[in-house]
Amino acid sequence: MSMLNTAAAVLRCFSPAHPELTTSEVADLLHLPKSNASRVLRAMREAGFIDAVPGSRRYRPGLLHLELGQVLRNGSIQWREAQAVLLRLSRLGRMSGEVSLLDGTEVVRLLRMKDGLPVPPAPGRAAAWDDAAGLALLARLPGAALPALLAQVPPQPGAEAVARTLEAARRESFVRLPGPEERMESLAFAVLDPAREEAIAISLLVPDLSYPEGQRLLPAILTEMRSLAALIGDRDLLRGLAPAQPRAA
Repeated sequence: MSMLNTAAAVLRCFSPAHPELTTSEVADLLHLPKSNASRVLRAMREAGFIDAVPGSRRYRPGLLHLELGQVLRNGSIQWREAQAVLLRLSRLGRMSGEVSLLDGTEVVRLLRMKDGLPVPPAPGRAAAWDDAAGLALLARLPGAALPALLAQVPPQPGAEAVARTLEAARRESFVRLPGPEERMESLAFAVLDPAREEAIAISLLVPDLSYPEGQRLLPAILTEMRSLAALIGDRDLLRGLAPAQPRAA
């Protein structure tokens, strides 16, 4: 593994659950000799990728990543508008949501809101096939990319089950999964920027759509997602979420 790849692997070790790490912890997580981990961490600190935590032997991500994160957010209309949509939707009722991106076969949660306020996202990353947002993002990948991806799915949930879910997501233009609580469910939409060929997901934990409270919220959710798709230029999503037309008499 090259020094650059090792440095990238080190950065992936940091998460909301592990905001600071020691040399020994990095060595254990990456199965490296402690001397190698120490050398990589020293080089990363000198380059500004990580900072030493004052008064300890721990490290944390450097301010460089915060600056780059702001560049990403401010430079992408897709990201800015997704935040605005999530803010408005989280104020509607008993609903929370997240904005996520796909990194290989993992979904990375970047922002979470509840009742119109940002709250910490779920810690770490998740396998894309175990997450509504991840499945929505996978469904926007080119068909040619799916065989290699499905080959990595473990026996549970299984490649066939994931393939069926992705097929339904393409047909319905969103993913709908049972929520962690009774009478709650997860909805996820992936918006694709055709100019950059990048997708971002908005996932929502909402009251079960089979009940009146969920049915009351659904039109507002679909209206927001149609507006976002139109603004970004995602014609496929816009077409998929188009209101049903009345049949001719």
